[in-house]
Amino acid sequence: VANRCWAPQLAASLQAEFLTSCESVDVIGDAVQVTAPAMGGIVSKNLTLGDRKAVLLFAGEALPSPAGEDGEAAVAVDPVDQGAVRFVASEPLPDTGGIPLRGATRVVSGGLGIGSGDKWHVIEDFAAKVDAAVGASRAAVEMGWVPSSRQVGFSGQKVSPDVYVAVGISGAVHHLAGIGGAKKIVAINKDPEANIFKIADVAIVGDYEKIIEAAMRKLERA
Repeated sequence: VANRCWAPQLAASLQAEFLTSCESVDVIGDAVQVTAPAMGGIVSKNLTLGDRKAVLLFAGEALPSPAGEDGEAAVAVDPVDQGAVRFVASEPLPDTGGIPLRGATRVVSGGLGIGSGDKWHVIEDFAAKVDAAVGASRAAVEMGWVPSSRQVGFSGQKVSPDVYVAVGISGAVHHLAGIGGAKKIVAINKDPEANIFKIADVAIVGDYEKIIEAAMRKLERA
């Protein structure tokens, strides 16, 4: 799984195609076929890369393993001998557990605005405090902060909770497509122009860490 920060740079250095959020990757003969979202996730596009070099960010559940009976991902030393695709690794992030997204009445989701994987525990701690499921934007999943099983949106899971809390999520079209069934949307973002505020029932502008810390203190006193 490539990080969205260095993957475009790698593609540029290799003079290769770059595709993000690929939902499926298939190898037919020597050609690679990819399905990826387009127009903000409203539709999907199917591409055949042929013999062109490509760097792909995969957003699906698991890549098919070309290995033998043990099912472990193979490492190709010589990509010419191994064919058109070199499988370096197929190791999805494990789900840390907690309340499943599907059917959850409360969901707390984090996005790119969380800042780093080291800070992701803020989302998990707050979700645990309010008995909510943990969700994530596609960007947070692509950064490797959270497993794809927690992705909310067009290419992830659609949720219909009583309360949906979006923390550090800008509100891209493909994410909004997954939360249309939420009864109440609470958005926390430092950008007052964030698109998520257009649909939020409660909009809070500010530093999410300070806001959640204050909310946690109030919940502890309750």
